Amino acid sequence: MSLIFLSYAVSDDLFVSRLAGDLKALGYEIWEDCISTPPDQTLLERLHSVKRRIDSIILIFSSSSKSGTAAVSDWNDVIIDEAIHGRNWLIPIWVQNSDLPRHIFPSSVEDFREPSAYSSAFQKLVSRINSTLVIKENSN
Repeated sequence: MSLIFLSYAVSDDLFVSRLAGDLKALGYEIWEDCISTPPDQTLLERLHSVKRRIDSIILIFSSSSKSGTAAVSDWNDVIIDEAIHGRNWLIPIWVQNSDLPRHIFPSSVEDFREPSAYSSAFQKLVSRINSTLVIKENSN
């Protein structure tokens, strides 16, 4: 079973609930990591502790994902780490208009900002997840 790591702000829990449910219905295992409470480890440290199991990392950006916060700093660390190691497991999602961390380009983001387009955005996301699984399997 493929493990997908979801990182999000607590105020996005309704969207994440729907997304996680839809992904679980397709057979994916979901690890939800809400960024509302101060963790005892950074996001990067938590990811490294289970990295061998994680197949995709989904970062959810919204107006609650304020740039300059500790969480966005954590996300920047993850983005840089993924780039340095040549991995393509990171999938950013936009759920509301918001600033993106400086290392994420809008063209790389799956766009869920329009609720009426959820189904088509979800299909694109699933295709991207599946392509990261193929890349990961071929690199092993």
